[in-house]
Amino acid sequence: MAIQPKSWTLSEIAAATGGRIGGSQPEVDGSFVITCPTSANGEESTGLCFAGDEKYLNQAKASIVGAVIVPESTVDFPKPHILHKNPRAAFAMFLGMNVRPLPIEPGIHPQAVVHPDATVGEHVSIGAFVVIERGAVIGNGTKIYPHAFIGENCRLGERCVVYPHAVLVQDVVLGNRSVVGSGTVLGSDGFGFVWTGSEQFKVPQVGSVEFGDNVETGAMTAVDRATFGTTRIASGTKLDNFVHVGHNVSVGSNSVIAAFTGISGSVKIGDRVTVAGQCGFGEHAEIGSDIQLGGRAGVTGKLLNPGAYMGYPAVPIMDGLKALKLSTKLPEYVQRIKDLEKRLAALEAKLVESELGESESGEGAGESS
Repeated sequence: MAIQPKSWTLSEIAAATGGRIGGSQPEVDGSFVITCPTSANGEESTGLCFAGDEKYLNQAKASIVGAVIVPESTVDFPKPHILHKNPRAAFAMFLGMNVRPLPIEPGIHPQAVVHPDATVGEHVSIGAFVVIERGAVIGNGTKIYPHAFIGENCRLGERCVVYPHAVLVQDVVLGNRSVVGSGTVLGSDGFGFVWTGSEQFKVPQVGSVEFGDNVETGAMTAVDRATFGTTRIASGTKLDNFVHVGHNVSVGSNSVIAAFTGISGSVKIGDRVTVAGQCGFGEHAEIGSDIQLGGRAGVTGKLLNPGAYMGYPAVPIMDGLKALKLSTKLPEYVQRIKDLEKRLAALEAKLVESELGESESGEGAGESS
């Protein structure tokens, strides 16, 4: 059966987002039907966009987009619109209205495998081909999608979501309302080896992984179990796709870590930290709370003062921008140095010629006398 598209009247969206219908023209009323979100220059005649400034207001006017969320101060806007104190936030709410949850039936699918020694709470949804090992605890209202693996002694809080093909290897703890993205692996061995003189000897990894409440990972993220003790991600922190968190790492609360970031073992990251994409952390590095790292920043030691940093090694952002600006002029500086070297060589040659000339002149005067 085909999925029927959702639709709302403009009045319904205004009520849901805390805005109000604007305009006095007869055609600008709350009965206009919206079927999808779109951009200010979109081509959906029944789409809704937001325009927070003059640039996007003009784009929306010129496009065929159906309706617009505009600032409260907007007057005489010609299209169906919603007046709102924060158009961007209102549009985010409307996007939420468009979310279509991945379907899963309540209860335990007959093709799931749940160990007799596992504990499963009430109102759960466990999909086909899920495996839940002995000692695992699944909290009330949790959803586990098909092909996920919940290993021995893992404990999931209430209303968690584990998406398809996620793997919780062993001794993983999820706080309430945590989300684990598709293909993510939590609790795999930390990367520890010792050179014996003849081989790399694997250091056993016997610790655990622990998430606080409302932690979320994207797809294909890996969080390693501790060598001993716990790899810990505190409440409210979000990990993007393709983030690697090494063994014994500690990440504070409400931090955000973007894709392709690699965090080596025993790193400490504070609260409310923002890490842009492709950042790297050396082993035992430490950064404090309220720090922002620009893309591809590298941390090898300690950054404890709040603020924005960039570069490798990471430095305060204004210093990093100055260095970046200078780096764009390196070809010019190299050429100038080469020109100066040529001029210096020419001056040195002239100086040598002058000294030789004076010496020959002095010898000639001695012979004549």
